[in-house]
Amino acid sequence: MADENLSKNITLAQRYTKALLQTAKENNSVEKIGNDLKEIINSFTTNPDIADFFTSPVIKKEDKKEILEKSFKDKIDEKLYNFLNVLADKNRMFLLPDVEYLYNQMLKTEANIIEVEVQSVIELDDDMNNQLKTKLQNMTGKTIELKHKINKDIIGGVILSYDGKVIDGSIKTQLKKLQMQLI
Repeated sequence: MADENLSKNITLAQRYTKALLQTAKENNSVEKIGNDLKEIINSFTTNPDIADFFTSPVIKKEDKKEILEKSFKDKIDEKLYNFLNVLADKNRMFLLPDVEYLYNQMLKTEANIIEVEVQSVIELDDDMNNQLKTKLQNMTGKTIELKHKINKDIIGGVILSYDGKVIDGSIKTQLKKLQMQLI
């Protein structure tokens, strides 16, 4: 889930995520819980009926917990299973996609990793990716994860976005600046 898609309940999701991450750390199950969360969200994505069932305010908590038990009890980390039951008890299963996203973001922040979105007209080759990563790591002092997005509108060059910053090296922007100087 991307930043712009986070629900309005971000503060609530952050509280739950911090509690889950703390529990995961205490039980040395950070990776297992992260993988299990990803699988659950994937099942919600591929089968929207499952997500609708668990997020519906009309369906009784007991029914949700029964399906949780049948679907996940022996298949996921026990602490995560307990966490899902708490969400079901409080009718807050709708927070799960945000929790999964925030869980991964919190881990990346702790590991000093930032995601950089790279927009370009074509997919960059390995050499360009490595050069870009090295320059960004030198600029930020952090480990870089590149996420590529093809954007034919920029004509050429790249646009980098990270930590609320944008570095626009696109030809489209350079042409606009040139046009403004000529006017």
